[in-house]
Amino acid sequence: MITSPIRPVENGLQIKAVELNSVSKKYNFTKDLNANFQDFWALKDVFLDIYKGKIFGVIGRNGAGKTTFLNIAAGVLSPTEGKVLLNGKALGLFNIGVGFQDELTGRENIFLNGAILGAEKKDINNRLGAIIDFSEIGDFIDMPLGSYSQGMRLRLGFSIIANLDFDTLVIDEVLAVGDALFQSKCYERLMDFKRSGKTLIITSQSMDTIERLCDEVMLLDHGCVLFQGKPKEAIDRYRALLNTERFFVGPKNKQAGLIENTKKWTDDISNWGKELGTKEVVIDSVEFINRFGLKCNRIKSRGFLKIKISFTARNSIKEPHFGIAIFREDGVYCYGPNTEFDGRYIPGLNPGKGDFALTYKNVLLAPGNYRV
Repeated sequence: MITSPIRPVENGLQIKAVELNSVSKKYNFTKDLNANFQDFWALKDVFLDIYKGKIFGVIGRNGAGKTTFLNIAAGVLSPTEGKVLLNGKALGLFNIGVGFQDELTGRENIFLNGAILGAEKKDINNRLGAIIDFSEIGDFIDMPLGSYSQGMRLRLGFSIIANLDFDTLVIDEVLAVGDALFQSKCYERLMDFKRSGKTLIITSQSMDTIERLCDEVMLLDHGCVLFQGKPKEAIDRYRALLNTERFFVGPKNKQAGLIENTKKWTDDISNWGKELGTKEVVIDSVEFINRFGLKCNRIKSRGFLKIKISFTARNSIKEPHFGIAIFREDGVYCYGPNTEFDGRYIPGLNPGKGDFALTYKNVLLAPGNYRV
């Protein structure tokens, strides 16, 4: 159930903008026509208060429930269980330029996109000059959208949102707009929103962006809240979670018998995700990619698998080495190439972002759950 608007609830000097009480969201799905529908809980029992004038961040792996949460917070989706209380008008920015038509001019698309986002024509008219100025489109505003570059389209789309009226703005992974100068302009506009008392709820895979903008951050995993609090602690916990990323080999519900009397090295699974190292280099994301180039968390035995690790180096690193270790669910070490052991010399690593990948043409692992 979603109720909007609500009477502001004061907490000291703070006023609640969004309140979630035991919110859960369930989807029914099936993989074939003859199978019974199964329940998938995208969110489970979320309690949350977001206060007016704050920037609230949501982080988690792909499939953690972030987009479902944002849609519920924006009033786009109704929860299966629980209540959502919204104070004022909530606006969701899930896809910049939704509804844009290439045959229409930029000016005409402003009215079209604004109407889709719920703005009245008179309000768009009153803000038209500000939208055009912010977008930096210039004389192109009266040319067909089909003649625009992708960067121009994104700038126009963000400019519309940046000049509409709202109390809470929900933003899903769309902060990288245009060139560096325009991105800086967008971030400054977000801070203007905050200073004016508006509430922002954002999700991003850029931990630098989350730490830079947010007052508070929630970490989601499998639809559950793992942590809510200071941005730095939330990000540290997220990176620790990434350090023990899991994937599945083989058909569903088929688990091979584990060989318990193994002579291979075994890790203490109770320590997984707790050791963060020196933080000179931090892992930003771990992705499993199938033979079609798509992200996945399930493959067939003897199937293709690419493991891609994205990282941020905070300092210059001399003679670094890279490695990926695969463990069985019970902690038994299965396989793990390492550039140092394999004689792949790397002289140095400069500060900044990077990635490396390991590609298996045939994954020779028995059916079961594994962690990287």
